[in-house]
Amino acid sequence: MTGLRSLGKAVDTANENQEANTKQFLVAFGKLSRKVSDLQAHIATEEFQRKLASVQTELQNTERALAPAPKARLLFSFFPYDAGVLGSKPLKPTTDVTLPMSLDRTVHVEFVVLNPTETEAKDGRYAIIICDICKYAKEPQGFTKLDGRSETERYFSSVKFQHWRSLHWLAWTCWCLRT
Repeated sequence: MTGLRSLGKAVDTANENQEANTKQFLVAFGKLSRKVSDLQAHIATEEFQRKLASVQTELQNTERALAPAPKARLLFSFFPYDAGVLGSKPLKPTTDVTLPMSLDRTVHVEFVVLNPTETEAKDGRYAIIICDICKYAKEPQGFTKLDGRSETERYFSSVKFQHWRSLHWLAWTCWCLRT
């Protein structure tokens, strides 16, 4: 599961960087809008004031359009997990689990991906990555192995997660070659 955590951290870092860049842009945009306001106060003719007011309105509309929209946040959890109570008790995912190995040396893994936010998550992709000494006993339903990727990785794409508590339940079985 280390690869899944690494992938998650990389996605989180990319999202944080994008959010920081957007905030910096909006601050610069706000400064430009204030400069237009200052210029408007210094312009004497009515015609220039109308034109400058139009430019200022356009800048404000563009700034509002570029403001970051609310983002969905997906949570991974093994079964079982604490579903919480909407509005009073937060959802508590299970991120670490010890599973039994069956007599045929397979381990059956069940998990969910949840969207606890009010925003729909679109066009997502996530991966399951098993340890290097294990093999998939069968292909996890709905997942694909991407060309050039490790035999331990499987990807799921194009899932829309509606707001609050929608979930995508999945399971897979892998052969554990550990003695």
